[in-house]
Amino acid sequence: MTPSLQIRLLYPLIWLWAGAATLAALSAFWLVGRSTDVAFDRILADDARALASQVRGSEQGPVFALDAGTAASLVYDSLAPSHFAVRTPDGHILVGDAHLQPPENVKALPKNEPVFQNIGHANGALRVVGLRIGVGPEQTPVWVLVAEDTSKRQHMRDELARAIFLPATVVGFVIVPLLVLGVRYGLRLASRTSESVAARSINDLSALPLDDVPQELRPLVIRINDLLARLKATLAHERQFIAEAAHQLRTPVSGIRLLTKDLMRTGQQHPGAPADPEVLAELNGAAGRATHLVQQLLSLARAEAGAGGQRQTVAVDVLVRAMLNRWQAVALEVGKTLTGSPDSAVDVWVVADPSMLQDALDNLIDNALLYGGKDCLITLRKDDSQVCVEVLDNGEPLSEQVLHRMREPFWRAGEVQKPGSGLGISIAEKAALAFGGHLDIDSGPSVGGTRVRMCLPRSPSEVN
Repeated sequence: MTPSLQIRLLYPLIWLWAGAATLAALSAFWLVGRSTDVAFDRILADDARALASQVRGSEQGPVFALDAGTAASLVYDSLAPSHFAVRTPDGHILVGDAHLQPPENVKALPKNEPVFQNIGHANGALRVVGLRIGVGPEQTPVWVLVAEDTSKRQHMRDELARAIFLPATVVGFVIVPLLVLGVRYGLRLASRTSESVAARSINDLSALPLDDVPQELRPLVIRINDLLARLKATLAHERQFIAEAAHQLRTPVSGIRLLTKDLMRTGQQHPGAPADPEVLAELNGAAGRATHLVQQLLSLARAEAGAGGQRQTVAVDVLVRAMLNRWQAVALEVGKTLTGSPDSAVDVWVVADPSMLQDALDNLIDNALLYGGKDCLITLRKDDSQVCVEVLDNGEPLSEQVLHRMREPFWRAGEVQKPGSGLGISIAEKAALAFGGHLDIDSGPSVGGTRVRMCLPRSPSEVN
């Protein structure tokens, strides 16, 4: 199950806070603990210097000026037991605990500088500071050692841990709910937008309001509004298309019905009499017009869908030559000429649905023979990137308004009395767009009539 946006936002925030809080607490604990050790070591070194100040030189050698009790008072600590010793390197104890030993590598250690070490003890561990001093004219070496139990340091660390981690834990119980509330508040406006969409009826395609939409969601809402606008336009186009299709089909279907009723009535009045040839001819014509319109509608639907699963490499020059031969008889029947340009473009390949491409070109030739001038010329041209099939007729030039509207489905000029569906140009244009090409229409004296050019990209294998 995909987590919600709230969870996606909370997870990184909580983990970021937890990681940062833990890192900060550990760093603070380490830094404060280190500072505490430095402070305790400095106190321990001061105790050693206080004892060292009481060491005197004599003829018999180094002596300690105070008694043991007074010396113990100098290093007394109420938090942890203290141990001390003043001794010579050869093991002579001037005062204090004989168990305290000076550090190893005595020669390598500096004089009058405290040296710290940790040693084991029966009751735990000791932190020991050693201070080597020189006494008398001959600078006889003497070790002053002071040790204290590390329990007070551990106690201080525990207190620091409680002082640092306990507040951080308590703050966590406040921070996490605040994060949850903050994320919920930030997503409330997004929820309002979702509720606004959910409350709409299925027919409401108006734009979503942008008043309360946060900046981060504005691009998304703008894209949705753009999609709604395009969907609204598409639905309006589809409704108009259905209405036009129903209107176009009503005429031939109504004619077929009336003619059929006429035949049935005649058959009832004159049983066994042959059917009226004129009525049969009209019935055949109406059925042909209905069939042609249905075929055009199917071709338009296929062109709009793109028919991507049926695409293959098509030799355009072979297809055009075959169509020229097939349409010659039709051109002769309507008293027009249909010719092709010199065959300069050979071995031209495109990727398309062969049947859809043939339907598109058939409609261009049919339009030229039906509505164009007496002579019709088909030309095949190519360049490095595309191939174009041009259908040119020498009819009267068309106005810009007519050139623009003839791309609309079902549109036909008001003065046109010839049969047709008004879908030929639409089918050809949608087929060209489906295959990545375009359809251009030019008309005027400079063109020599009306020219419709269908251009498609050449096959990648051929270009390479």
